[in-house]
Amino acid sequence: LFRGIDLSHSLTNYAASRKYKTKNTNFGCQNFLDPVKEGPFDLVTLIGVLHKCGIPLQKAMNQLAELVKEGGQLFLTTKNRGWKKFNEPNFIPYEGHHWFTVSELNEAISLASFRIVKLEGFEPRIPGKICKPAESHSLFILARRDE
Repeated sequence: LFRGIDLSHSLTNYAASRKYKTKNTNFGCQNFLDPVKEGPFDLVTLIGVLHKCGIPLQKAMNQLAELVKEGGQLFLTTKNRGWKKFNEPNFIPYEGHHWFTVSELNEAISLASFRIVKLEGFEPRIPGKICKPAESHSLFILARRDE
């Protein structure tokens, strides 16, 4: 089963209108904090969600642990407060995002019974550009839920 959820009806309707190789797909409009009947899942992804959702980091991680089955994986992208630009005197980060340090993410992920498999920086405007976290405003994390 492939289950996609989003807060936007237009995005879930668009996703539902597409053709997929996976035959059993299902899309719905809801908040990931609300109970999801189909779970837990082998893989949960949050692409560009965590830094925009306004949910406290630990609360989000704890809910994600409920959605990911033991031994399953979590893949997410978020904004990096450890980016070297934060050290520049006139740098003003975009206020519409929550920014997290690697250490805050490590702690929240660990407390939610996940283990980080990979954490890297990336440049969203340059396809395939992977870099050290300090060199990028964005991070991706692959984590596995402890069994």
